[in-house]
Amino acid sequence: ATALDFLFGLDGRLPVVGLIGGVFSSIALPVATLSSVLTTPHCAYAASSPALSNKQVYPYFLRTFPPDVVQGKAMWKWIKVFRIPLLMCIYGLEPYGQGLFQVVEDEARRAGEQHRFRGVAMRNMESFVVEEAMIAIDFVRSF
Repeated sequence: ATALDFLFGLDGRLPVVGLIGGVFSSIALPVATLSSVLTTPHCAYAASSPALSNKQVYPYFLRTFPPDVVQGKAMWKWIKVFRIPLLMCIYGLEPYGQGLFQVVEDEARRAGEQHRFRGVAMRNMESFVVEEAMIAIDFVRSF
């Protein structure tokens, strides 16, 4: 039996009535697309990508974890409240890192204080590459 047989109950069992999982947004996004097509509720309890908030695209998706927008606004507020003069961020090239960075960067720009938040992206490494890490560290140290 295939995964679709399992989902639709074509394997002799009851069909799936809901999906839980895809902890990370990178997994939850394609699963949410499938759940939309299947009209099956899908809960990804830790997925935070703002794209998943689009009810036109993902009408059956829900989460218990706040989206990047909420987290990013909270991070910007933390920077302001504690008068952090400059926060340097090294973030991963994946939906969570990119989404959170983008929200904080947008908040800083809206406040006219983009000089207080800088960042550099790093790809996720299966094996650590010292040279790539040093490029990010050198960028952070340059401010």
